[in-house]
Amino acid sequence: MRENVQRSGEIGRRAFLLGSGAVLGASSVRPRTARAQAPAGPRGEIVAGLSERALTLDPANHYSISATSVLRHLFDPLVDVTNDSKFVPALAESWRPVSNTAWRFVLRRGVLFHDGTPFTADSVVYTIKRVRDNTKLIKAFVYQDVESVEKDGDYAVTVTTKRPFGSLPAHLTMLGMLPPGAAGREESFFEKPVGTGPFKFVKWTHGDSVSLAANPGYWKKGVPRAAGVTFRFIPELSTRAAGVRAGELHVIDHMTPDLVPTLKASAGVRVLDVPAIEAQR
Repeated sequence: MRENVQRSGEIGRRAFLLGSGAVLGASSVRPRTARAQAPAGPRGEIVAGLSERALTLDPANHYSISATSVLRHLFDPLVDVTNDSKFVPALAESWRPVSNTAWRFVLRRGVLFHDGTPFTADSVVYTIKRVRDNTKLIKAFVYQDVESVEKDGDYAVTVTTKRPFGSLPAHLTMLGMLPPGAAGREESFFEKPVGTGPFKFVKWTHGDSVSLAANPGYWKKGVPRAAGVTFRFIPELSTRAAGVRAGELHVIDHMTPDLVPTLKASAGVRVLDVPAIEAQR
């Protein structure tokens, strides 16, 4: 179990995604109560205090919980995973094995990147080939068994592997899709990234915070339900705890057991025990 803390009534149970630590779920934000706790900010803005600093905004180049918390709002994967470990469609509407060494993904139509570029099979081909071929990327080792990525029209892709790779859909839950126009300019692209997610990039103050604004054209109906999200990187546990007790933060992560009784006794604060698939010392 991992313990996280939120202002009571502001973020539902879906606010944390299994396997990625404390992740603020865009589909779960309740802006009416959130703005009452943050009168100085935009109406409906959520402020999250994260324990780690995000060192990159490249979804293929980290295994950081804090970076995941930010990037799952900017980028969508092909396949998503629920709190109870079920795989569900994201940018891929369906997927199936077509042989022992090939998977076919049928893609969602009508999705746009934040800059208005359509999401198509070219995005999938570029994203997967990039992480396979650039061995300097932290997640590259996961995709070394990929033999080829071939498009079948604009909205289907077949991924062929060197040997049976039954866990490929699971690994693709961790890889946000990129616009093919990022090719050749990745360094500048990841300073101001563009994805298909429920929030758009606004500002990154290195070592301090990342600010996002709602994507009104998001493909999932009714999402997002907040005007914006700001992630503040606050390594000091005592500072995060004080922030949520004062109402300056709406959600924080990584609480130690000794602080739980104090936080549970604080007015307007709720402690969540969230199942996790990893352990920390």
